Amino acid sequence: MTRAAHTFRVLAVGTGCFVLAGCFTLSPIRLDSEIEPGRSRVHLTDAGVTRVAEVLGERVRVLDGEVTRSTANEIVVLVPSSGSAAFGEQVLYQELRLPKDDVTSIERRQLNKLRTGLTVGGVAAATGFLLYKAFSGKTGSSPDGGGGGPSESRVPLLRIFMR
Repeated sequence: MTRAAHTFRVLAVGTGCFVLAGCFTLSPIRLDSEIEPGRSRVHLTDAGVTRVAEVLGERVRVLDGEVTRSTANEIVVLVPSSGSAAFGEQVLYQELRLPKDDVTSIERRQLNKLRTGLTVGGVAAATGFLLYKAFSGKTGSSPDGGGGGPSESRVPLLRIFMR
């Protein structure tokens, strides 16, 4: 593998991780107001931790899931819980009805437009720079005008391996 290809792969993986994790923010929601359905993070009291442990089988202080509906006294949250399947893990969802007294705070997951724009711009600039470096490489000619190598630069865009 060439150095440019290795650099490109490392940059692509690093950028992918940054894009997936860095473009969202959590904003607090007031518990006394109507809570709209959507992806949320719910922080529990000690009583809430105990109640959720009875249902999920583990003690968790923070639930990442989707608020499906809420009333004046309770919040209904859909949380992932894993279950075994024939060929590995399968994600199953559990609906939890939590009294508002068991919840200390709720945060809504929202897309941050500024971070997303900066990330997309950075990815585009890095990709452009790497493509420029890959296609404008040395052609093998010497400074005195003599030849010494191929007159073009080739970068494989698709590799097919056959056995």
